[in-house]
Amino acid sequence: HCILIIIIIVVISAMLPQSSAADGSPQQNYSSSTAVEDTSRRRPQQIFQQGHRICLCLLFGFVTLTFTRNMAVLAEVNPVHEDSHANIVENRDQRLKRGDIGSDFDAATAAENNILKIDINYTSTSVRDHRNKRTQADAPSCRRHCPNLNNRIVIKMKQKAGLLDRTYIMRAWANVGRFLCARVVVPPPNDWLTGKHNNSSMATAKKTSFEKDFLYFVDVDDPDQIILSDRIDVREPGGGWGLQIETVTDNTNPEIVMEHFLQAYQFTEKQDKDKAGEDEPKHFLWTVRGKYHSYNMHFLKSLYKMKETGIVDGADSIPSQQFPKWERYQDDLCVYAAKMESASILQTAERVKQNLKGRFGVGENEPLNFGYLHVRRGDARKKVEDDKGHRHSCYTELPKMARYLDCTFHETNFSKNGSIPLLVGSDETNATYRQGLFSLINNIPNLQAVDLDNEVLGEIANEIASGKASRHKRNNYSVFLISLAIIEDASFYLRQHRVWCNDCDADLISLDEDESRKWWSTGWLPVDWSVGLNWYQQSGNPFRRKDRHRGVSPPEI
Repeated sequence: HCILIIIIIVVISAMLPQSSAADGSPQQNYSSSTAVEDTSRRRPQQIFQQGHRICLCLLFGFVTLTFTRNMAVLAEVNPVHEDSHANIVENRDQRLKRGDIGSDFDAATAAENNILKIDINYTSTSVRDHRNKRTQADAPSCRRHCPNLNNRIVIKMKQKAGLLDRTYIMRAWANVGRFLCARVVVPPPNDWLTGKHNNSSMATAKKTSFEKDFLYFVDVDDPDQIILSDRIDVREPGGGWGLQIETVTDNTNPEIVMEHFLQAYQFTEKQDKDKAGEDEPKHFLWTVRGKYHSYNMHFLKSLYKMKETGIVDGADSIPSQQFPKWERYQDDLCVYAAKMESASILQTAERVKQNLKGRFGVGENEPLNFGYLHVRRGDARKKVEDDKGHRHSCYTELPKMARYLDCTFHETNFSKNGSIPLLVGSDETNATYRQGLFSLINNIPNLQAVDLDNEVLGEIANEIASGKASRHKRNNYSVFLISLAIIEDASFYLRQHRVWCNDCDADLISLDEDESRKWWSTGWLPVDWSVGLNWYQQSGNPFRRKDRHRGVSPPEI
């Protein structure tokens, strides 16, 4: 601030008149009449010049203050640590895992490493276990082998939408990227997430990052290998790119993405041949611009056509089992990448569970048995007629919920387990309804309602107050992801919304540790879509299972 004041004083001093003449020019010998006339003639000019100088000073001061403030905020979010050498080494190890530093990529400077440092313990037990669990579901038989992941795909689409929509796009490109032995970089939340689904602009602030604050994608076979993120290094390697592809899409040319996909695939085949010989293979850079929804279905249709016919235009035959999963419909293409919440999200989820353990008297090494109830009301109010003649896709008023809870827990005896928490998630904002629902739950013996959103928000507030997190973490997207991470460990899962709206779910209540029945622990989609998901996705897929349509009810699970 002292330097700022000195600079302003120097600038103002330089602008002051250097002579007694009104306009700063050397004094002249005028007669009295001439001086009066000249002074009156120049007065407007003097006023203008002085005003101009004042405006310049104010503008300069504003710019300088803004710059100072931004630097202060940057220092708050990325504090400089005393042990700078340890930070650089740790950061370099993290970047090595992403493949950002290799034989063809220059190491980042120490200053850059300090700025990009992620102040999160990636090797904590809870995070590591979560990563390993997330990547053990698939057998590796369908996936193509990659000697390295030094190719790069850059997604330049900047249209904004909600987190779920963006996650689908990230998954599609993560699968394609890993198939092409490439890492994928996507825009940051500031360019990709809308504020419409968020209670503030915190999630879309320029300081937030998908990898650091929300989620990213890793190799299914190796969770330490990051496939897709907004922090992937895309600097040109020392020997230059072996191939650069620029794809610009719109509704008139949806086929161009598949054409360039095959071009990139051909180049990876050449890389394999070069690797087998004496030549060191160069890498490709593929940049994709334009709206995802202008080409996504054409790309999906082309994948199925090639898979079923075995004909691949412009490239050698691709083994049918290796075609990468794309979009949200099919279940018969190969999954190469797995979604991973950021360490920040997982650690908050772990703290919330520890808080619940303490409240319900569960030992540190004992499992926390709890259930989850999701009541969705915002977009579920149509189609089904209630007892007042109104139409809803899922009637969830309190009289219906009372009947549902009574039937579901009628024969349940939790007495030997003590009080069991039932975590409740709902988009309902009406306090009277929420309190009424919690009262219904608390009237059930040995069952206690817990407002999951409040638990998560409370822990985030504690982290912000203690300096463990910045204020940008308080946003709906973070709360959503933290809640999903918690729900994965639920003993049972109940739903009342447009996809699943039973009158009774007594058969779902269980506290056993059988993971095979816990479809909600997969960690990929929002858990509400997982049971009956294949039916719902296939029913909306225009290229598969033509015999199914939206008029058919989903199968009973």
